[in-house]
Parts: sequence; structure tokens; C-alpha cells
Amino acid sequence: MLGSYLVILWLITFSIVSYFLCSFLKINTALLRTIFIWSFLMVFVYIIELMLLFKYEYLENKGKHYYANKNCYWSEHNSVYDMFSYKMYMDLYADYSLCDKRYCENISNNEGNRFVLLGEIIHSLFCIVMTTIILYFYFFNFNELYIYLSAIIFSAIQFALIVWYLASVFLEMKFVNNEQFWFPPLLWNLPWVIIPLYIIYYGLFEICKIKLPDTVSL
Repeated sequence: MLGSYLVILWLITFSIVSYFLCSFLKINTALLRTIFIWSFLMVFVYIIELMLLFKYEYLENKGKHYYANKNCYWSEHNSVYDMFSYKMYMDLYADYSLCDKRYCENISNNEGNRFVLLGEIIHSLFCIVMTTIILYFYFFNFNELYIYLSAIIFSAIQFALIVWYLASVFLEMKFVNNEQFWFPPLLWNLPWVIIPLYIIYYGLFEICKIKLPDTVSL
């Protein structure tokens, strides 16, 4: 199966599971659904990001293969079972190296590789903490105010990290000669720009509408 079909299949499966979870939890508003689905997705993201610590050599080799042969994951034939192993996710990271070569450079000899790997680890650590907090308030102690506050903090962190990373990408594009730069993989970053801003804006709006309990005088 083509890599592009595998990605579509994964996204469809994730969407179906997310829909049933939202129905089970009786999440009605668009904002609460968005926060839940985004947080649920980040659980998978931080697992994949942590894989980089153990599979960066595979990523380096596969990225160099894509880069040298002007090939990409989307047109490559793969097995459906790859969705249940590291291969699909590391191949997608290798595919991403076509727009940011630092991902396929040797970690021992290149500062750029250590920079992007550090960014992935920082993001995964924040994801672990914040998604645990947010999903706790969905599954065990539903509280809209705490969900909005946690989601806004998480979104602000994610937006800061993506701006930090994209700034480094554009600096690389301007000052580092990269003749094989391929723009489409860079679009994977768009959700990290759009969704956090959406959550911050509408989350603050919803918080302003919540009536807090009166303080008790002692």
C-alpha cells in the first residue's frame, strides 16, 4: 500500500475513534471537542517523538536515502502493519527531512540534528504533562474552566515552540545552501500554528463567560 494511503487510513481510524470517544464523554461544544481531539492526538505525537531517542540512526539512514534519491514516503509502497511499529512514523520523519535536512544528518557530527532532536524532546515532555492534565479533566473530573485553562497554557507553549522551530527553518533556508529543499512536508507544521491560536482565542472567550462561585468571607 502506498504511504499516502496509509496516512489517510491512520487519520480516518483516529477520527472514528475520536468521534466515539466524544460521544461517550458527551462533549457537545466545538471548542471542547477540538481540545479533546487535539490532546488525544498529542498522546500519539509524544510517543512518536520519544521514538526518535531510540531510532534516530534509522531516521538518519532513511532520510539520506530519500534525500539522495529524491524519493518520499507518500509514493513508497509499505505494509499496513507498519502502522503498529516504529517504521511508518520514522519514515514520515525521514520524509520530513526533505524540507529540513537536519533531521537526516549525523547526530554525533552535526549541531543542527541535536537542535531539532532537542526540540522534539521538549515538545514531547510538555505533551506528556499537559495531555495528562487535560484528559484527566475529561475522563475523571469534568471541569470546563480547568480544561480551558490547561488547554490555553498548553497551546501557548506549543505556539512558542513552533515559532521557535520555524524561525530556525527559515534561517536555514536563507543562509544554508539546500538545493533539494521540498516545501510540502513543511505543511505538517500548520496545525501547530492554527489550532493553538484557535484554542487560546476561544478558550479565553469562554472563560470570560463562566460565572465563578462567590467568594466566602471568613
